[in-house]
Amino acid sequence: MLAIVFLFFYIKSIRLKKSEDNLNKYFLNLNRKKINTFIISVYVFSQIISLEVIYILLNIFNIIKPLLLTIIIGIVSSIITFFRYKKYRKIKIEQFINNKNKA
Repeated sequence: MLAIVFLFFYIKSIRLKKSEDNLNKYFLNLNRKKINTFIISVYVFSQIISLEVIYILLNIFNIIKPLLLTIIIGIVSSIITFFRYKKYRKIKIEQFINNKNKA
């Protein structure tokens, strides 16, 4: 998943002709809606991959009802992540923006 994020930044740097000033302007001008959309899409994609791996492992170890357990794990982890994201998102985004402005 991290490789996809790095690939996104690499492609963006190529499009901006690898100019540090252009990249800084791009990141500083991102609005919160784009940042939230990107964060949520990365989370959903990684959650799907993780649940697929869990399902495969449960099948390999012959656990009873692997699909039901995978669904329960997915729901519980999504609920936990939702509340953590809701609690800390403003703090983390503000820290990110403030760190970028200081640099």
